[in-house]
Amino acid sequence: MGETQALAPELSRDYDERTSITTLREVFTVIGCILGAATTTMVAILVTAFSVREKARDIESAKIPAFKAVIATFRNKPSMWLMGCFRLTSLSFTLLTLLLPYYLTYQLEMTKE
Repeated sequence: MGETQALAPELSRDYDERTSITTLREVFTVIGCILGAATTTMVAILVTAFSVREKARDIESAKIPAFKAVIATFRNKPSMWLMGCFRLTSLSFTLLTLLLPYYLTYQLEMTKE
């Protein structure tokens, strides 16, 4: 990390230009992280989808009323942990999407031109 932070002063002596260089570096870092996470996720999904095979079985559907099924789901602790993780992930991507216009407008000073 220190090597990349020391690069801006080597490239320019002007404060504003160093700020632009650092901003571009950080923007590409965020884009790279997002693309890396998306690529890793897609590879994992594809490997799982094409490599996991289940035996064919004849199973009858459970005859349980919908309300009792919902109550049973909320009593299942692993299911609640999974729902909590999904909500946390959804919240993080929502905040990223929500704060991106603010970041572009006020931090990078990009206006509609």
